[in-house]
Amino acid sequence: MIDTATSALVCYIREKGINIKNLSMHTGIANNILYRVISGARPLRAGEYLAICDFLEKDPNYFKTNMHEIS
Repeated sequence: MIDTATSALVCYIREKGINIKNLSMHTGIANNILYRVISGARPLRAGEYLAICDFLEKDPNYFKTNMHEIS
């Protein structure tokens, strides 16, 4: 089960059509891990979450405070 901030982040990635391979290359998170996160099979670790937020140029709190706007 993933937390609500991770869920909002996943929705954002899907809605923006962000390429997982590109995301993997820029964050250093393996493709297979990202696919598992996107499918809801694995939660993000804190460092992974921060790396993705950095890549997206979003404050980590964005997905916590703007969850109602993302879906």
